[in-house]
Amino acid sequence: MEWRKLTPNDVKELGELCQNTIPSRYYVTEAALEQKLFQHRCFCKEASYSVWDDGECIGFVGVKIPDCEELFSGMAWISILVVKKEEQRKGYGTLLLEKTQKTLKAMGIQKLIVGQDFSCLFSGLPEVTEELCGFFRKNDFMVSAECVYYDLEGEVQDNPLIEEFAVAEFEARWKAAVYDGEENELLAFLECEFPGRWKYEVECALREGKPHEEIMLLWDKAQTEVQGFCMLSKEPDGRGKLGPIGIAEKIRGNGVGEFFLCKSLQQLKNLGRNRVNIDWTILTKFYGKFGFVPERTYCGAYKEL
Repeated sequence: MEWRKLTPNDVKELGELCQNTIPSRYYVTEAALEQKLFQHRCFCKEASYSVWDDGECIGFVGVKIPDCEELFSGMAWISILVVKKEEQRKGYGTLLLEKTQKTLKAMGIQKLIVGQDFSCLFSGLPEVTEELCGFFRKNDFMVSAECVYYDLEGEVQDNPLIEEFAVAEFEARWKAAVYDGEENELLAFLECEFPGRWKYEVECALREGKPHEEIMLLWDKAQTEVQGFCMLSKEPDGRGKLGPIGIAEKIRGNGVGEFFLCKSLQQLKNLGRNRVNIDWTILTKFYGKFGFVPERTYCGAYKEL
């Protein structure tokens, strides 16, 4: 057996392992690994490992460390942990975890979380099976199997629930529009309504040059005050992605959230997407109004190091 630090030079082999091990509904492809792990600013190569046998990768763990100490002090994420099916239950998963934890602890990391990272491959511990939860519990992780959440998926092309949504009464009071460089107004809104992770993620997206067409703003009718935002993206597998999305507390409760969601889904349609993913949510009824249904189920898991 050969143990190596994880490297993008091995992404083809890693992608093949994922395709043969992880159900296709998780879309863990070579392109996804490239974009969401190796190219991500938070990828931690020092604590990411792979194990090989006779030139074949039989398992690997990918880790991210947040780049904002103020919000995420002492934290790290397991972005992905995979062991070849035929090699499972032989201790490789545990050894990968142990090597990662030893490195992270030496780096001063105090808490390790499964999934939920920026640009995540998994919204948490997937599947929520007794076997998988048991594996992480055996390795001293706290697993909240009773508190599940979901990735939802639906289609936006030829969707009558979107096309027939009555917008007139809302458009008399609000305007949903593509972002056009109103950075100060957007960040002021986020500082007031959603300080913390969401504001930080938007700041990073703007700094990294996120296309304006992938950001939606909800304005008052006079377009003088931002009252909502929604982040959109094009997934490497061809799907669209929506989220996070939020509106000002003072205008909640009158259906404007559904209006803004509808307009944001229409924008993904304009961008040529059809299948759309909304990850890490419990709001199945809200998104279900436009035909979105649970596609993947997760629960939280973490460990104090």
